[in-house]
Amino acid sequence: MGSRNPLRMLAVFSEMNDKRLDKLLNEVFTLINVPKGTVLYEESEPARTLYFVYTGKVALTVKDENGLVLELTRLTQLGSSFGTETFAVKGALYDSTACTLEDSVLVQLPLQKMDKLQTLAPKIADQMKRISMDRAAIKTISERIPTFRTMSAQKQHQMSVISQFVKFVAGDIIFHQDAHSENPSFYIVTKGCVEVLLDSKKVKEIHVGDYFGEVGLVSNKPHSATIQIPKNSDDVYCLKISNTDFKELFLEEPTVLAEFTLRAYGEDVPFVEFIKHPKARASFLEYCETEYAGENLDYLSAVENLENINKRRMRKSVLRSLSESIEGMKTRKKELCARLAKDIIESWVLDDSPNPVSMAGGG
Repeated sequence: MGSRNPLRMLAVFSEMNDKRLDKLLNEVFTLINVPKGTVLYEESEPARTLYFVYTGKVALTVKDENGLVLELTRLTQLGSSFGTETFAVKGALYDSTACTLEDSVLVQLPLQKMDKLQTLAPKIADQMKRISMDRAAIKTISERIPTFRTMSAQKQHQMSVISQFVKFVAGDIIFHQDAHSENPSFYIVTKGCVEVLLDSKKVKEIHVGDYFGEVGLVSNKPHSATIQIPKNSDDVYCLKISNTDFKELFLEEPTVLAEFTLRAYGEDVPFVEFIKHPKARASFLEYCETEYAGENLDYLSAVENLENINKRRMRKSVLRSLSESIEGMKTRKKELCARLAKDIIESWVLDDSPNPVSMAGGG
């Protein structure tokens, strides 16, 4: 098979010779032709197979709390992997549904073949496991950090794909106070801790679950402090997101951006950014209820939620691949929007509403 071996096209196998590669394809991996509209696995099923895209197009979806289909991503790039939950932890479940949107050629690695891969190519096996564990760790981190809990399902999935784990050793300096990084990045500590230095003096430590590097990304200011690994520390691991990916990831996440902006600007933060933060929003709501009985931010939140659901696109090609009724899903969305609109009117708009909002326009 030689150079025609599809594994050769995947970066993880780039340094392996043809003979070993052919052996892997014959004994461990399987090349499969998958027709358009095939559901490869469903959300919450036991994870048993890892896949790589060779040709074609695959969609990953979930259903939200209202039963509406939410498309997380489309995989078209050669070598894109999915089903990585398979090797994350024993007994893992798929966290999404995967379906083909066109005739596709995929490379699959069943769970029961991992021991064989470990024997034939231990470095490759370890790398596969690492990819799976990294993705799982990122998901866990996003759920543990309050700032990221408000992120949409699409963004949490995107975060798991674009992030990378980086290792630092004792004494490493990640960046210096008052310096501008040419390629600033955002970091989340996943193992160990880092030190924060102001004018060469340690002022605090940043531990697992907290983050740094956001100041330079949202304000274009120089770094406000030096970040270094303690000199007698074990290796420290961080989740790293590049400047470009950071902006794409958080651009439409106002609550997350508000958190970063507050930390970057402090008391000088613009009000429009301040009010997006949940705690600031709650405080302002409490103030409004005291000073301005006619105003209610819950009303604005409810309207915003309705608008977001109404604007959500459900691609027909995805629904067909999932064997979902297009008209049925449209009807479900329409009924949901109607119910939410009715709740808004009864709760805030009618004269006898519990919390009537002033609807008078200006000018």
